[in-house]
Amino acid sequence: MGKCYYLFVKIIYTKHALGKFDSLAILGWKFTKRDIKNTLSKPDLLLEDPNREVKIALKRIDQKHNLRIIFTLKSGIITIITFYPREKERDEISSN
Repeated sequence: MGKCYYLFVKIIYTKHALGKFDSLAILGWKFTKRDIKNTLSKPDLLLEDPNREVKIALKRIDQKHNLRIIFTLKSGIITIITFYPREKERDEISSN
């Protein structure tokens, strides 16, 4: 289980991330800010890329897909860069 980031910080969204709600909905993927907060508070997997200073939170959303959130954490503020569904086989979350 990954770390919990959501409970103690402010969450902001880039313009790109805000646009993802609508663009993914057109494709049939309806996510809310609550879905983002839930993934950040209880990710199935948390990855860090120190070279790019970004973190990646993953949470299973159905049998075939994970919600993948790319974000930064600086000075107590989470900035959501982007998020999208991704085929589970492309990520390394073991089934429970």
